Amino acid sequence: MKDVVAWVRRIFLRIGITPKEPPCTQIAADGTCTGPEKDEDWIHRQTFGHHPTSTCRIGADNDTMAVLDSKFRVRGVSGLRVVDASAFARIPGVFPVVSTFMISQKASEEMVAELVAGTAIAKC
Repeated sequence: MKDVVAWVRRIFLRIGITPKEPPCTQIAADGTCTGPEKDEDWIHRQTFGHHPTSTCRIGADNDTMAVLDSKFRVRGVSGLRVVDASAFARIPGVFPVVSTFMISQKASEEMVAELVAGTAIAKC
């Protein structure tokens, strides 16, 4: 996101326009803000993830807000796992697709390992 902001600033500066957003009092030749303003702060305030996440978070056994254990099993419900973006403790970024792919790979590996060990059938 910061690279895109700097790229757009360079385009504006090349055509002789000072961009108003994100605010910056000192712009370097590469488009980065060298003033007291922080691009990260502006990006954080202006961007959002439109994907619902973090409603069934993974966490430690003593975390009262954690619905899932580290193997994506729903605490207190036998045979049920949640493997999607709701498992994140907080949104991993505005585009959580890669993070979701990563946790699905981890969950798949966990489930296969349990099947091979014979523990998945015993817990269902």
